[in-house]
Amino acid sequence: MPNKINRICSVDGCDLKYIAKGLCNTHYMQKWNKENPDKVKVNASNSYQKNRTKKLKWQKNYTEENHDKVLAGKRKHYAENQPRLVSEKQELRKKDPEKYNAIARKSNKKNKIKIDRKKKETHQELRKRVLGHYSKGTPKCKFCGITRISCLEIDHIYGANQMGTKWGTGKLYRHLDKTHETGYQVLCGNCNMIKELERKKKFHLQTPMAIKRRRQRRDTKIMVLTAYSKGTPKCKFCGFSDLDGLAIDHIDGRKSMGHSREFGSDDLRMWCKRQYKKTGKWPEGLQVLCHNCNRTKR
Repeated sequence: MPNKINRICSVDGCDLKYIAKGLCNTHYMQKWNKENPDKVKVNASNSYQKNRTKKLKWQKNYTEENHDKVLAGKRKHYAENQPRLVSEKQELRKKDPEKYNAIARKSNKKNKIKIDRKKKETHQELRKRVLGHYSKGTPKCKFCGITRISCLEIDHIYGANQMGTKWGTGKLYRHLDKTHETGYQVLCGNCNMIKELERKKKFHLQTPMAIKRRRQRRDTKIMVLTAYSKGTPKCKFCGFSDLDGLAIDHIDGRKSMGHSREFGSDDLRMWCKRQYKKTGKWPEGLQVLCHNCNRTKR
């Protein structure tokens, strides 16, 4: 009988010594695993539970030391198996939605700062692309030519109602980034507000009462802006002086004075006027800014 120690694995290209059935240890275990999948799962589960702490520690250390390698491997694996992985994830979510919703909430709470930062960066890149496209190059206001990116916005040339896109800012920018639809232009906050007010003047009622109310609101606006500008109404930061582009700004935010979002510009100016009549002093914590500087400050 030939000496078994001198015999090698029967698999082509393998020169390792065999242990049983003409196979080396590696190929023998591969064959056994294929023939006994249920036992493999049980053994793997038992081994993991027995050495869980040790394995998690090793996995954590390995991931930290090989972060880029692990991340590249995950991305490659996801790209190669995306349809299957997405389908499996959807099936698991359908079976136990509460479990996965709880996991998502916990993850979002843990990584809130990182997620918010990523959203802001993504939105800024999206804005730059859309504003650059509609400016045909460097983003700038079509009317005044200002290029400060924080002051610029997309304007509906014919109004949002006529164009049927009464969407939020994010949805509008995503839509325009994909379609490059016509009927939009880039304006700064000041020019956009002035354009909108000029457009609304065409639809003003010309009854005596409506004319009187508009005049009263205009006089109140001039009075309040003049008081907070200590003279001619103008923006505290840039000196912009067109009355239609100026507004009262809360220095420390609305919440510091207990004002809600529903407390509009006219309401704020009338409140300032009433407080002045009661106390003889204008409320503190307010200033005059143009819409561009107000947007940049925010």
